[in-house]
Amino acid sequence: MSTKTKSLPACLLLWLSFLAVSPAALAEDIVVSDAWIREAPPGAHTLAGYARISNKSSQDIMLLGVDSDVFGMIMLHQTRMDEHHNMTMHHMDGVKIPAKSFVELKPGAIHIMLMRPARDYRAGDKVILKLNFSGNVSRQVSFVVTRK
Repeated sequence: MSTKTKSLPACLLLWLSFLAVSPAALAEDIVVSDAWIREAPPGAHTLAGYARISNKSSQDIMLLGVDSDVFGMIMLHQTRMDEHHNMTMHHMDGVKIPAKSFVELKPGAIHIMLMRPARDYRAGDKVILKLNFSGNVSRQVSFVVTRK
């Protein structure tokens, strides 16, 4: 057996170890809890969604976007204070959830901006949002509309 032939299994094993975790395995490591949407006045054109997203995996993941058929547009936003001490919202292309950690989507910080709702949502209603993560992973999450 030549040296090249002997090293082929070792190279293959090394290559396999660098492959990304499968989407199914990664999906099990993403836990979304405390998902809620703040109730807005009747006729409001914008709502906001919040949740805690935990990443139990050993690699960082990204929340890349959110989909739903009951909102005309959904964006990830971060509320920040500008140089004049005014609170402003900024669009985010994604939210990093560090390995073995979590991110809180909460009022006054990172949140899901839900625009042009199909109808008014009242406290107690449930809305399904599809959270899209890196690694081609998606999670259907039930958000409860809440008065807070």
